Amino acid sequence: MLPGDFAIAARKTYGHISDGMICAEDEIGLGDDHAGIMVLAPGTAEPGTDAIELLWSADEVLDIDVTPDLSYCLSIRGLAREAAIANGVSFDDRYRAKLPEATDGGHPVLLESDRCSSFVALTIEGIDPTAASPSWMVERLRASGVRSISLPVDVTNYVMLESGQPLHAYDAARLQGPIRVRLASAGEKLRTLDGQDRDLDTDDLLITDDSGPIGLAGVMGGETTEVGAATTSIVLEAAAFNAASVSRTFRRHSLPSEASKRFERGVDPQVAYAAARRAAKLLTAAGGGLVTAETIVGAAPRRTTSSSAPASSPPSSAPGSNRRRSCGCSAPRRSPSRCSATR
Repeated sequence: MLPGDFAIAARKTYGHISDGMICAEDEIGLGDDHAGIMVLAPGTAEPGTDAIELLWSADEVLDIDVTPDLSYCLSIRGLAREAAIANGVSFDDRYRAKLPEATDGGHPVLLESDRCSSFVALTIEGIDPTAASPSWMVERLRASGVRSISLPVDVTNYVMLESGQPLHAYDAARLQGPIRVRLASAGEKLRTLDGQDRDLDTDDLLITDDSGPIGLAGVMGGETTEVGAATTSIVLEAAAFNAASVSRTFRRHSLPSEASKRFERGVDPQVAYAAARRAAKLLTAAGGGLVTAETIVGAAPRRTTSSSAPASSPPSSAPGSNRRRSCGCSAPRRSPSRCSATR
């Protein structure tokens, strides 16, 4: 049975009875392409190969209702940590590295508002603009409810889902002067990536360059610096924005996004650099090019200890009963094993 209650059955076609059907991707729920037959690369499979495994369509997808107080669970990283805690196994975190010290070797960035505590900008040059996203990435995005758009956009979305850190890619050739993070001035406007012209409020935190606003910080980028089919150089952003500021802005403009959903709940302030480097690695692996420069401005806020708990209280990754108590569940005692944030 195909979508739309269309039953597969023997049918008369061009005067002959056909006992089978050739279906496009969209007709069997494997994609959006309706152009025709799926052509597999030479050497990919042989007659009799399991199509379910070949087309990466046998994966189990978990539908998890994340409560607002567990913002880190809006990522594979956070869910893997919870699973490790609940099952009493170790957790390998590829995003454990802390935000490095400030450096100004790449595209210039100026923080003119305390609502942005840190900003990482990696410059990547020599990207093949015709490079397609890997099929495994497209399938994992689709399983997460995210449509594949282009390699740079897919990579930023994939790393956001994996790490919890929203990212944004700018066409480096379309940036004019340094990137500035500042509050909007009265009367400023911005056309966002959804094609809508928006009247900005003086409470909106913006990403700007010498041309004016190029993005609503933590919410959505602007059209003027959007990556496109001819983009060969990218400035990749990973920043830490004030949660309340992002929340007010996206509600004011009725513009909820995957980025704003995470920023308003809180994003790990240490993860930006690790997420940007992970995205750069995936992007250059599929599209070529090299990371030629990097800029890091600001710093992660100092971690504070609640006055209601002693400073020596163990973190959620501590072993034993403290670990089970911290996640609010009773974890079974099992033999040591391992849990990783990625496959």
